[in-house]
Amino acid sequence: MKSKASATKSASPLQFLILLLLTNGPKYGYEILTRIQNDLGAHWDIKSGTIYPTLRSLERQKIVATKTIDEKDFYELTEYGNGIVHDFVSRFRDELDFTSTYFQVMLQYMSPAVQLKFIEGMLEYKPKFEMGDILDPIFKDPLLSEKKIKLIEQMLNQAEENIILLKKQKERIEKRM
Repeated sequence: MKSKASATKSASPLQFLILLLLTNGPKYGYEILTRIQNDLGAHWDIKSGTIYPTLRSLERQKIVATKTIDEKDFYELTEYGNGIVHDFVSRFRDELDFTSTYFQVMLQYMSPAVQLKFIEGMLEYKPKFEMGDILDPIFKDPLLSEKKIKLIEQMLNQAEENIILLKKQKERIEKRM
């Protein structure tokens, strides 16, 4: 069996989606397939010929286990699989740090004309979700209201810091004009 860190690094995006779905409890293959198709169908055409071999691979690696209920195979995370999910979540910040650094280097490598075009494209992009859509299901428990408020305060502080940095950048550009 691979170490959790090794399994986390070598897992495909589809495997991670499946594992994350299974953190909510056992699911049967078709349920996993339709959920991913409904959520990502416009961007990623997942077929049963992809899902079932992936589930079997996860089972061979002892990341998921199968149990049959009413003649349906349900897949659930093993203890090892749960460990991989927790390892992924703890490493996620490192992945974001890498992505941020990579993005900065990528911008440095671009000519000014390409940078402007790239940033214009970013400004046109509108995320397909609101942060509230993400936070509401997480914090349905009224006991977690304080955590939700603290998280929103952190997000507001970060947004304010970004606004300050943008204003400073604008001032520097205006001085050069």
